[in-house]
Amino acid sequence: MHLNNLPGDFTSKKTGISSLDELLSELTNRNEEIEDSILVTYWLRNVLGHSLAWNVNVDQDSYRKLYLFVITACLHVINCLWRNLQ
Repeated sequence: MHLNNLPGDFTSKKTGISSLDELLSELTNRNEEIEDSILVTYWLRNVLGHSLAWNVNVDQDSYRKLYLFVITACLHVINCLWRNLQ
């Protein structure tokens, strides 16, 4: 996968997601695809990189979705790096 194949809001780095609330509500608009996994992981890193002190309760379903997006993105990166080493 190349950077220009990712959603436009990722490549422009103008996410519009600035809070955990916004990120959690955006989860319903995303599919369990690699591109969306990378995008959600990018947003999550940016949102949590600013502060871990959010006044938001993350329900179990949203936490599970976030977890699956992040693990999918991580496994994809590992797979890409592994293929390049061989």
